[in-house]
Order: sequence, then structure tokens, then C-alpha cells
Amino acid sequence: MLMFCPCLFTVNFDPADTAKVQREMYTALKGRREALEEILKKRTEELKLLCIKEGVCTCVRLFYHNLNFNI
Repeated sequence: MLMFCPCLFTVNFDPADTAKVQREMYTALKGRREALEEILKKRTEELKLLCIKEGVCTCVRLFYHNLNFNI
């Protein structure tokens, strides 16, 4: 039976490499965040316009409904 012993493996991390990897990850995540924020801003504006259009349509329908007109 083969047994695994974690003490047989040693991993040495160079602090300079670790810091470099962290900076690269931070930069990548920051770029992704900015891209997602831009998409969110665009979609929020689209939703706002859609809500305005729906509000206009709904108000017009309610107005004509109260006057007993059919649209």
C-alpha cells in the first residue's frame, strides 16, 4: 500500500516572486473590475431608458383607459 507523506515535499517560495505574482494578479483583477463596472454602467443606462419608455407607455394606456378609449 502506497502512503503519502506531506513531509517529503518542500516548497520554497521566493518572496520577490510571490510579490510579483500578487501584483500581476492585482493588475489583472483591477482591469476586470473596471471592465465589469463599465458594462454595469452601460446596462444600467439601458435599463433606465427602458423604464422611461415603459412608464410613458403605461401612463398613456392608463390615461386612455380612464377616458374609456381602447389602445
